[in-house]
Amino acid sequence: MVGEYVADPNLLWRHYFLTYAGLAFLAAACGAPARAYARARGWPARHGEVSVSHLVRFVGNVEHTQEAREVTLALAREASRHRREITWYDEREAYVYFTMNGQRRVLAPDARIRWGDRVFFVEIDRGTASIKRLGSKLRAYYDFRGCAEHRRFGEQFLLLVIAPHSYRERQWLEQVSRLAAEYSVAPLDVLTTTREAVQKRGIGAPIWRGV
Repeated sequence: MVGEYVADPNLLWRHYFLTYAGLAFLAAACGAPARAYARARGWPARHGEVSVSHLVRFVGNVEHTQEAREVTLALAREASRHRREITWYDEREAYVYFTMNGQRRVLAPDARIRWGDRVFFVEIDRGTASIKRLGSKLRAYYDFRGCAEHRRFGEQFLLLVIAPHSYRERQWLEQVSRLAAEYSVAPLDVLTTTREAVQKRGIGAPIWRGV
């Protein structure tokens, strides 16, 4: 579903709904069955179309989506300064499906970017998720790195995290280290910063911290 503003006082918004054929097309691009793709996106498919019960969640998430796109555009501008091109996928197309221990899993970043031969997964943290939820999200990245399918994105990928404040940034790094110890593996290749640092100094400035 896409919402489009219409300059007509009698029809302020026009909505487009994804048909099952469109759903199948998007799912095929990700290598997933159509209904499994819909479930992973929170789009229950009924009666040959995608249910729009997710509309309220979509509207409530507009600010988060906009921030992810602004970060992606900032990275694109930075790439152009280095005469490099990037390919990017926003949160609705950035999902990555993989198999772990015989189970089909999904990685759900806020954006996925390919810069040259390197892939970046972007997480925009608004500070609303619990530490348990944050750990579960990072666990999915560790599991993805541990499966053979991650080589579709190169031998290494980099996780970029933009946190609401420095305390939350430390929580991300602590969880990365904790899970590395639990898995007995090297920590994820992750860099964190804060929203304020990006706004004040720019995304290409030396504002990033790693484990």
